[in-house]
Amino acid sequence: MITVYDIVSAIKQTRLESMAIIQQLDLETVVYPNSGWRVHDILTHLTWSDEQAIAIINAFLADQIYRPASHLHIHSRTDVHRRNAWIRLQRYNKNPQEVMNELIQAHEDLKSAIFNVNTTRMCEEFSVYWGERITVQTLAIWQIQHDQQHRRDLARRLGCPDGLDNRVYSLIYSEV
Repeated sequence: MITVYDIVSAIKQTRLESMAIIQQLDLETVVYPNSGWRVHDILTHLTWSDEQAIAIINAFLADQIYRPASHLHIHSRTDVHRRNAWIRLQRYNKNPQEVMNELIQAHEDLKSAIFNVNTTRMCEEFSVYWGERITVQTLAIWQIQHDQQHRRDLARRLGCPDGLDNRVYSLIYSEV
C-alpha cells in the first residue's frame, strides 16, 4: 500500500526537479509563444494548481465538496483557456521574488495538506465539483503529472529534450 509519506516524497522530488530547471531560466522568458506565457506565468499557474489541490483535500477531510468560484469551473476546453487566462491576469505583475515565494509556500501547504490525510484514507473515493469521483492519491498523481508537463516545456527552453525523472512515475504507478 502506498503511504502518505510515499506521495509527499514523490511530490517533493518532482518539484525539486522542476525547481532545478526553473532556477536556470529568466522568469520573463516566453515558453509558450502562441499564448505569450512566460516562465513567470507557468509558476503562478503551478501555484494556483497547488492551491486548488489543497482546497480539494481540505474539503475532503471535512466531508465536503470544494466548489471554486463559478468563473473557475471547467466544462470545456474553452473554459480551461479562459480560467488559465484569468489566473494569469491575477498574478501577471507580481515581482519574481513574490512569485517564487508563493510557489514555494503553496507547495509546502500542499505537502502539509496531504500529511493531514491518514494513509488509510488515501484511496478513499470522494466527489469533486466537476462530478468525478477521485482519491487523494489520484489528485497527487495529477499534480505530479501537471508539474512534469510544464517542467518538460521549461526544460526545452534550456535545450533539454525531456527534463523528466521517470523514477517518480514508476514509484506512483507501481502502487496504483
